[in-house]
Amino acid sequence: MQRPMRILTFKAIVPMLFILQLVLPSSARAALPLGGFSFEAGPHMSWFSYDEPGVMEESGLLYGVSGACSYRADNLPAGIDMLRLEAMIARGEVDYSSSGSGDLSGIDERMYEIRLLASRDIFKGLRSTLSWYTGIAYRRLDDSSGGMVTTTQYCGYDRHSNYWYSPIGMELVARQGAGWSIGGTLEYDAFWGGTQVSDLTDANNASYTYSDDLENSQSSGYGWRAALMFRQEVGFGAMSFGPYFRYWNIDRSDVDTIVITENGVQRVTGFVEPDNNSSEYGMAVSISF
Repeated sequence: MQRPMRILTFKAIVPMLFILQLVLPSSARAALPLGGFSFEAGPHMSWFSYDEPGVMEESGLLYGVSGACSYRADNLPAGIDMLRLEAMIARGEVDYSSSGSGDLSGIDERMYEIRLLASRDIFKGLRSTLSWYTGIAYRRLDDSSGGMVTTTQYCGYDRHSNYWYSPIGMELVARQGAGWSIGGTLEYDAFWGGTQVSDLTDANNASYTYSDDLENSQSSGYGWRAALMFRQEVGFGAMSFGPYFRYWNIDRSDVDTIVITENGVQRVTGFVEPDNNSSEYGMAVSISF
């Protein structure tokens, strides 16, 4: 929709998970692959919300699948105990609300993410294993309201959000007995940059047109994520489940300028992507082997 116009209107150190180690039983033992490749995959569901304070907000349920391939070996480069490739895709519908351009329900929302991580064991003993990890990641979020119309007759348009970032996190894993283990992660996401593409030409009509789509560069922001997973060993491998939380806070973008024609009158207008934040509260299940 024709959202309220975006007219000209490192990084922190992640806290450690040592507190978790204090509450684990003394009989706990690390539950990590001894070596070689391991794989895991499974579904997840989350409540997603996106907010531009004072401008608009969207929220709704997302459903998806995640997968990962890990490789642990002694012959990796010095300082690395494991390499891990993660991928995720999710889809759902969100509802849009804005005091300036009305409401809209059933917007198709899609999220994609791929992460390449390297980890190092800080502590590995009978009770638990504590590791830290970092890497490079890409996240894309597509919001598809092109062709839709709000309750106040504003035309919708598609939006594409692209983030590049480096995860910096800690993971603690411990065995509880009877084949059970518990794992927790806490991660800071160092934001390197992003691009917000707004397909404004989707909203062109007989009396109001945009000369081009917007492409706003974003250079400042950060993210957090945390997860708690419970794992049960079975004959073919293991099954895991648990809650997770993800959060992004991105500062205002640079300015992109286009020409707007309204009832035959043209004007040059600068747009920005406002400060925004998004969050996910979810539950994940996976099978590993």
